[in-house]
Amino acid sequence: MCGYCSACRWEAEHEALAAQIEMDGEAACAWATGLLQREDWAIVDLETTSLSGTIVEIAVVDREGNTLFHSLVNPRMPMTEEARAVHGISEEEVAQAPTLPEVWHAFIENSIVTPK
Repeated sequence: MCGYCSACRWEAEHEALAAQIEMDGEAACAWATGLLQREDWAIVDLETTSLSGTIVEIAVVDREGNTLFHSLVNPRMPMTEEARAVHGISEEEVAQAPTLPEVWHAFIENSIVTPK
């Protein structure tokens, strides 16, 4: 990018970034389309104490919408107000829930998807 002024360099970098994002989006869509053709997959949904926090809820749903596993999880740490606003889970709700190590075996055992 030699020879560009700073404004033109910024614009060129952002155009390149936008093109990369579009290509990545197309690749993600192609990957998801291929996945949907298979039978051996499930969706794992996690709720956490913050954007980069500890798990407070874990669920697994198969391709037909059946819940394979669901549990609240005691994170043993406080949640941010922002996280509670997103998932609506209170600290009181998870206070009596098992910890992640306590639910891990059931999570693995119930989350395995086998083709029919």
